[in-house]
Amino acid sequence: MQANSDPDMVLTLTIESGLLGLGRKLVVEAHCIKHHVSIENPYVGCPECAAERPGLDLFRKALEDDD
Repeated sequence: MQANSDPDMVLTLTIESGLLGLGRKLVVEAHCIKHHVSIENPYVGCPECAAERPGLDLFRKALEDDD
C-alpha cells in the first residue's frame, strides 16, 4: 500500500459473492503482525506502531492543530 509504509501491516482480501451468486464484494482487512491487532484504517496504520515513533505523533498533532 503506497499510503502507508508500515512493514508489520498485513492486508487480507476476501471476495464475497452477492445475492444468488450475482455480483461480488471486495473486503480488505488490515492486521498488525507486531502487536496482533486489527487496523481500522489501513491508510493510517497501526496506532500502537505510530505511538512508538514520536516524530509521527508530532506530525499528527500539527495536522490536528491546522484544522
